[in-house]
Amino acid sequence: KEAKKLVLNACKTKADVVKLQILKADNLVSKKYDKKRNLHFKKLELSIKENIKLCKLIKIKKKICSASIWDVNQIDTFKKFVDIFKVGSGDIHNFEIIKKIILVNKPLIISTGLCSHKDITSTLSFIKSINKKFITSGKLAILHCNTAYPSPKEDSNLGTIKFLKEKLKLDVGFSDHSVGDEIITYAYLSGASIIEKHFSNTVKKKTFRDHQISLNSLGVNKFLSKINFI
Repeated sequence: KEAKKLVLNACKTKADVVKLQILKADNLVSKKYDKKRNLHFKKLELSIKENIKLCKLIKIKKKICSASIWDVNQIDTFKKFVDIFKVGSGDIHNFEIIKKIILVNKPLIISTGLCSHKDITSTLSFIKSINKKFITSGKLAILHCNTAYPSPKEDSNLGTIKFLKEKLKLDVGFSDHSVGDEIITYAYLSGASIIEKHFSNTVKKKTFRDHQISLNSLGVNKFLSKINFI
C-alpha cells in the first residue's frame, strides 16, 4: 500500500520517469555472512507480482518506467514492463547484470559514485565487446554521482559532468544525494541531461537518510518549474 502511494504521488508530478528499486534480499546480501543486513533488505523486499503491479501503474499514469534491478535472474521477468534499466554505482563492474540488460536491448543508465575514470571506461569497453552499436545508438547514459548520504554541497564536484560529456561523448546526468534542490539546479546548469532524485511522501517526518535527501511532489514540481524557467 505504501509503495502504491509513493508511485501514485510520483506520477502526479511533472517528472518524466518514475524509477523503482527491485531487489531480492537473498541475492543481495548473504544470510550466512550478514544476517542482520539480509533481514534489513527483507523488510524492503516486494514480491515479483507486487513490483509488476507498480510497473503497470506507472505505465497507466503515462510515465516512463525505470528500475534498478539487483538480481540478474529477474531481468527477463521485468523486460516487458521496464522501459529503462539502471545500474547503481556499486554494480558498475557487475558485468553479468550489464550484459543481460544489453542482450535484452533495453536502454541503460549507469551511476559512477566512487568510480575512477578508468572504472568507467573499462565498463564501456565491456559494453562495446557485447554490442558495439549499443553506445552509438543512444541507449546508454552515465550519471555523475557522490555516494555520501547526505552529500555535502561542497563535495558535489559538478565540473565532472562537463568532463565526462567531453571525454565519453555520451549523455551525462547527475544522481543526487544532497538535501533540497539547489545542487540539482546547478547540475542542470552544468549540462546534466538526466536528473535522478530520491522521492518521498514524508520528507520532513522521518529521520532515515533517504527521506532527508528526497523531494516530495511539491518539491519535484518546484524544481522542474525552476529549470523550465531557466
